[in-house]
Formats: sequence, structure tokens, C-alpha cells
Amino acid sequence: MIKLKSFGKLALSIVTSVNVYSQNPPANIVLPSNPRVTTDMLTSGDNGFAIGITSNGGGVINKLIIPGITAKSDNPDKDVSGPKADLYGRSGQMTFRDGAHSSKYNPTQAGFHERLGTRTTVETVNKNGTAKKLIVGPFRLALWRADNGYDFTENEIGDNGNGGKVVLKDPYNDDDKLFLDRTTADPKDEILIAGDNKVLDIDEIEEGLEITHTDEVGTPFTYYGTYEDMIGESGFTDASGSIIRHYYEARYYDEADHSLEQFRFGTIRADSKQDAGKPILKSDLFKNPATSLFPIPLAYLKDSGYKTDYKDLSNMSNAWNLRMDNDYWEPAFRFVFNQDTDTWVRTARGEKPKKPVFRSDTGNFKEIFMLTSEEDVDSDVGFALMLFRPKSVINDKQIVGRKKVNGVWENIYELRRTFESYASESFLRIPISATSRGMSTFGFRNRVDYLLNPDALVDGIREVYRAEYYIVYGTPKECLDNLAKIEVFAAI
Repeated sequence: MIKLKSFGKLALSIVTSVNVYSQNPPANIVLPSNPRVTTDMLTSGDNGFAIGITSNGGGVINKLIIPGITAKSDNPDKDVSGPKADLYGRSGQMTFRDGAHSSKYNPTQAGFHERLGTRTTVETVNKNGTAKKLIVGPFRLALWRADNGYDFTENEIGDNGNGGKVVLKDPYNDDDKLFLDRTTADPKDEILIAGDNKVLDIDEIEEGLEITHTDEVGTPFTYYGTYEDMIGESGFTDASGSIIRHYYEARYYDEADHSLEQFRFGTIRADSKQDAGKPILKSDLFKNPATSLFPIPLAYLKDSGYKTDYKDLSNMSNAWNLRMDNDYWEPAFRFVFNQDTDTWVRTARGEKPKKPVFRSDTGNFKEIFMLTSEEDVDSDVGFALMLFRPKSVINDKQIVGRKKVNGVWENIYELRRTFESYASESFLRIPISATSRGMSTFGFRNRVDYLLNPDALVDGIREVYRAEYYIVYGTPKECLDNLAKIEVFAAI
């Protein structure tokens, strides 16, 4: 096996949760925690609808209160984001990856593994004594574990923030030879024990102990996001029901780091479900930004002939999804809107395809769907949950170039690079079993031609990916009424 020169240790500043370890912040970018713990809540309207997020896992949604359902002994709060939905690899969150890195380089809002989350700050903005907005971060994004297809972590021990060490294990079993000596009485005296198995990862980089777990898992991307109750705000002063606007950014502010080097030379695992045994980096997907279908003005490039490489994201795929346990709520229907016929289309969620896709770029449908058990889309009884991606400036021109001027980041350009965009729902993302009705996933996905690393751009410009989505709850009619208000509010 070819081994490359070890890279130097990176400087790191971590913003930690205001709810956990506020006096003694953890040194590692991810730490073990219970993904079911909700640290912050936001209510919208007066019907009892609410979301909850966790500062232990990037501010992802791990509580979704649907007041219309029937409470159960194991779910008195009517929270449909149950034990199946609440793992850090699930929840309600954003994530992105890119084709050039075989879709394995995967910065994720929640963290690295199902129970290894990224700590962050959450600020609550109150209005007249009521929480109206939750501000998450900014914080450094961690990589997800590459879906069991590419082991890139060699050092799986980290500081726990309390003077001791903690195991930060990935899901790959063939390197399970590093562990803590727990025979010592004081956790601070625990030491690293190396076993016989030296094949600790497959990224082709020789990483000594000076390269930490945070260096391997941390990325140059920064997350910032908000959840905002829109009821009563400008444009929604007469709205009923519930409306929560979610906005987020993935900022490529820092220079390309060790995390990207790890996805440059290695080979995908032989037992991977996709691209087994192939190189992790696909140079055939690199882009020429100046001549792309979505070109960047030459004035912003250091080199007019620049071609993207391992430091950039090419064929970038961005997703935002909510998830819920079907044991707690299994609405009978989904409604989608056909733009060609100007009509709503109702389908039974149990019918195939089990993973329907509703396209707005090449198809007839708006990026919207409503889940309900009511047969009529405009019913003024019952309840429904609606998700909507409006055609706003933010969603149309999702790539922003920013430059720091007098200490403040200012937008220099806003560009459209999206070549595919759709809403999708998988009502059996986790299949039905003898003891469970499984889990549903529903949300949005779009693909961007490329996102450039800082070194490719002039004058300190940095690129940002951004998006906004709306979560709407109420009777189906209230959802439709609020949809009309959102379209006016967010219109280009």
C-alpha cells in the first residue's frame, strides 16, 4: 500500500453548545450523546404545533409535534420524530456530498455517526416573551461516516472536554484494534492501546497521533441556520395554523483541509454497495467554471482556465429532509401540485412507487407536498403537514460569493448553478417489520454544478451554498391559505 507524507495538524476553533459543556467545552468536533435529547423548542401558532432541535447534534430537528394525532403511552407529547427518526444519521437536517468524491465526502449537520453529534450554540430570539426564532451556529461541519463505503478515520480517540479521553468509533469493524485502557482508576489516566491490526483506514495517508480525530472528521465548511415562526410576522399577520421558515447556509470560508486530502487517493471498499473497488476521486466529473453551463464571471477567478479538483465540490448534491416514525403517524394520502394542469393530485401513500419524486426543473410539479388523511385538499377539518420549497431569490441563486469588508462579510455575487431540483418522499425509508411500521423520509434535493474552494477565487472571496424551506401545519385549507401567503412573501 502506498503511503503519503503525513500532513501537519490544523488549527481549530470550536463553538460549543450553550446547553452542554458551556463551562468546559469539548475539544473534539464530535462527541457521544443521546440523539433523542431535545435542547430547544419553537412553537408556531396556537394549535400546539412545535418543533424541537438538539444542540448536541448540529441543531437538527429531533422533535416534531403533530397535535392532531392520538397520544400514546410511549408518546404522550404526540412527537412523530420517534426513536427510529432521531438518530444523528436521520433526524430533520441538511446534508451535502458531491459526485467527484464518489458521494462519500459528506458534510452533515448532525455529526459523524448515529450517536456521535456535533455540538453547537443555539440562540433563542424572543418577542414579547415568546420564542420566535432559533439561531443555530455558526459551527464547523463534521463529515458523515461515508455510508460504510470508505474508512477515512485512523485515530478514533478524542478529548472528552473534561480532561479525559473518549472512543469515537466509526462503523468499520476491520480496524477495531484501538481502544482505551480502562484499568486505570482515574479516567484522566486512560491511555491509548494499539493492537496488532495496523490497517486503520484506507485513505492512503500515514497519519500519526499528531493528526487528531477532529482533523480527520472536521471540514472547512461552516453551518449557519435559523428556524423562525412566521405567524403574525409581516406578510402573515392574518395567518392561522402554523408556519416555520427554515434557512441555512453551508459556508466554504476556510481553506481546503486534511478532510479533503483523505478523499484524494484512496479506493472505495470492496464490500461497498456502490463503486466497490474504484478510486474515491472521479476526475472525469471535474468542471471548467468559466465554460460551464453555469459560468462564473472571469473577474472572480484567479485563473481563467481553472478546472475544479479535489478541493472543490463538483456535481454537488444537497438534501434537506424531515423524518417520522410511522408507528406514531401514517397519513393516508399525499397531495402534489401539477403546474401544467393547475390541479392538486392525490395519491395513496401505500401505492407504488414507494419513493415518488416530484420535479420542478424538468417535470410538471411544484416542489411541495401535503401529507394528510383527509380526502379533500381544501378540507377545513382534520390536519395536514406541508413542506414547500418556494421559487425565491435564495433558492434560485443558491451560490453566493462573499468578501469580508471592514470585518463584515458582504455578498459580491449571487449565481444560479442548480441543474436538478425536486421534492421526494419515501414513506418506507425504514421498512415495516414484525414490531414496527418503519420510518418515512420526506423533503427536497437539488444538484449544483460546482462549489469553488477559496484558493480558486480572487481577493478573499468565499463561496456559500444557501437554501430556504417552509414547514406548514393546520387543516388542509389553512395549509393552502398559508401556501399562497408564502408564495407572495418569498416571490422573486
